[in-house]
Amino acid sequence: MAQSLSLPLDRPSLYLIDGSSYLYRAYFALPFLSNSKGIPTHAAYGFTRMVMKIVKEHQPQYMAVAFDVGRETFRTETYQEYKAQRPSMPDELAVQIPYVKEILQALRIPVLEMENYEADDVIATLAKRAETAGFQVVIVTGDKDMLQLVTENIQVFDPMKEAFYGPQEVEKRMGVAPHQIPDLLGLAGDSIDNIPGVKGIGQKSAQELIKSMGSLEEVFQNLEKVPSKFHKKLEGAKEVAFMSKALVRVRSDLPLEVTWDQLRRREPDYDRLRELFRELEFTTLIRELPQGEKDRGHYRMVTSLEEWKELARRLASEREISFDFETDSLFPVEARLVGLALTSREREGWYLPLDHQEGPRLTEGEVLEAFAPLLMDKEKEKVGQNIKYELVLLFSRGHGVEGPLFDTMVASYLLNPSKRTHGLDDLALEYLGYRTTTYKEVTKKGKKEIPFSHVKPETARDYACEDADITLRLKHVLEKQLKEEGLEELFRQLEMPLVPVLARMELAGVKVDKARLETMAQVLETQIERLEKEIHQLAGEAFNINSPKQLAHILFDKLRLKPLRKTKTGYSTDVEVLAQLALEHPLPERVLEYRQLTKLKSTYVEGLMKVINHKTGRVHTSF
Repeated sequence: MAQSLSLPLDRPSLYLIDGSSYLYRAYFALPFLSNSKGIPTHAAYGFTRMVMKIVKEHQPQYMAVAFDVGRETFRTETYQEYKAQRPSMPDELAVQIPYVKEILQALRIPVLEMENYEADDVIATLAKRAETAGFQVVIVTGDKDMLQLVTENIQVFDPMKEAFYGPQEVEKRMGVAPHQIPDLLGLAGDSIDNIPGVKGIGQKSAQELIKSMGSLEEVFQNLEKVPSKFHKKLEGAKEVAFMSKALVRVRSDLPLEVTWDQLRRREPDYDRLRELFRELEFTTLIRELPQGEKDRGHYRMVTSLEEWKELARRLASEREISFDFETDSLFPVEARLVGLALTSREREGWYLPLDHQEGPRLTEGEVLEAFAPLLMDKEKEKVGQNIKYELVLLFSRGHGVEGPLFDTMVASYLLNPSKRTHGLDDLALEYLGYRTTTYKEVTKKGKKEIPFSHVKPETARDYACEDADITLRLKHVLEKQLKEEGLEELFRQLEMPLVPVLARMELAGVKVDKARLETMAQVLETQIERLEKEIHQLAGEAFNINSPKQLAHILFDKLRLKPLRKTKTGYSTDVEVLAQLALEHPLPERVLEYRQLTKLKSTYVEGLMKVINHKTGRVHTSF
């Protein structure tokens, strides 16, 4: 890998990106991605991420991206077979190009193209002009042909390898100086671009000839000085060699009409970027955009029971209510209520502190008693993000919930089942362009993590009310999309009625006979100990059966069994290998039985005992 090179600080930097090359790279390198409308997005995502990373880490002062216009260029006029072996652009890539260009426009990075020429020629022309004008030029590409442009003032950067190439790095990689690369490939050819070169002369032979003779012209003008082993191959090959050189050499004299001011990097249009990223569902990239002033609501603390009862009376006349309990556990059956946030209008919110270590506290029972009429109102829609969690909390405390439900997490899943996450933070970014305060920002993480009950009430108020508020805002967006996609009936008549059913199933749990499990664990332990002794006897020594390295030593070194497959860390002892080896020796068969019993004991018998709720004696799953 080439070393990182430092750019002069006294000259402006111009970064020229080979757009066509990197779009293809991203298309073939990344796994297929599409948005909820089925539009392929993986190439656009990979390309955009690369461009944004260059802008962030390299801070170029001037910048442009060049693209090929089509397959037909002056090179195909010279040689019809040039790049002829390459398949046409896949439809799934072609559909992404307009989005890529819109993203570049929003980033305010100029896109340059010219009929009859390739992106390489556009880049070469600008690079040479810029060098003359006193710029330090960086060409962003993985194409080795572009290394011919490298000078002290023009470098090539390959972001896939995180490597800069100056003259010395080019010579180390190619075996010749940058300006000799067309001569080199004129002899050796280039199978990637279908450039023929001289038949029988490969890369090493071409390097030898060009290093000793200096150029292709010198080779053919002085054939008598060329080693005799090359004479036969070079005879009659002059025309194809010079044609190949002409195909490789990039043009740097294009009549490009562009000014330096047009290439000056400007502040991106972040609003347009957010629109595009939301459409393409690039949630991660939305998160990386700078955020303006938060469209935060007005959030208030309820500190007395009288104030809460007055608020509850006001909420009784509203048609919908979004609410969110803050607790001390991910498991609602065992969770303790720390606070309640709720709202009936966007950009509003109230927080009821129930069990914070400091500050005001309301009594859980009295708060839920006043909340009950709102929850039992059959006309009022209850809104939540993963509202099933809230239902289990309420059901476990003897409170019912009537009337229509709206779960933003379920709505998101219906709209895009292939979406990797339906968490509130991601949904807020995708649909609202809003970056929420995360749970980890409030409770910290690692050794500094604190339970929610230790969060200051004012901080908890803003966090929890924001969740309830954003959930309501999302509800209004997702509700509209469900109608547009023809999914509202499925959502209302099947998905939402199922939520309280699942909540009651979770609360009911599964009765487990812990004593029976404990007996099973003891029986399994006895069987495992017996097998362990038997395996050690068959091996002729004690060893750690759970260690693949020690087991491999016994099987292949001591017992001389034939290894069947090798891994990075040694010979494989997986189940398939042991099943084959068991046909030759009893020890592998005992090891397989040992693994089955230890798996049964640790994962299932002991695993089940660990998740039995100590209060109910049941296992409460999550559906």
